Amino acid sequence: MGLLCFAITLLFSYLVVKGSVKKYQDFIKTNESFLIPLEDKLKAMDKKDIWQQKVKARKDIIKEVGREPIWHGVLKEISNMIPEGIVLETISLISSSEEGMGLNMLGNLRSGEAALSDFLINLNRSPFFENVVLKSRTVVSEEIGFELECNLVY
Repeated sequence: MGLLCFAITLLFSYLVVKGSVKKYQDFIKTNESFLIPLEDKLKAMDKKDIWQQKVKARKDIIKEVGREPIWHGVLKEISNMIPEGIVLETISLISSSEEGMGLNMLGNLRSGEAALSDFLINLNRSPFFENVVLKSRTVVSEEIGFELECNLVY
């Protein structure tokens, strides 16, 4: 009799477990149809995360190295702006952590002072320079020397 009860209990347990397994298999099949479109979105998000990490790494490298002006563009801009009658003797770099980089220019006027004012106006209008200041103007015999400074925009 005990063996019969055990067999019935075992059979009943088997049927309950088999029903549960069937129910969970159906549940998995229905949810798989919802998950398939999400897999593509997850892959796209993974790619986006990878690209964001690469961009962040490159930004960090740029911060460490520091930004540099496009020197050939800066010098070409200066050469295009110098009016006739001005001769630049020196162009030197001014490095200031607060304001970035700047240039100090020393030169001479070979003709009227209008050329110097034209040069200052041209520098102020340029997208490469800002805060253009005439630091000094000296007259030695008939030659007029000048010194100006400006900040670089980069």
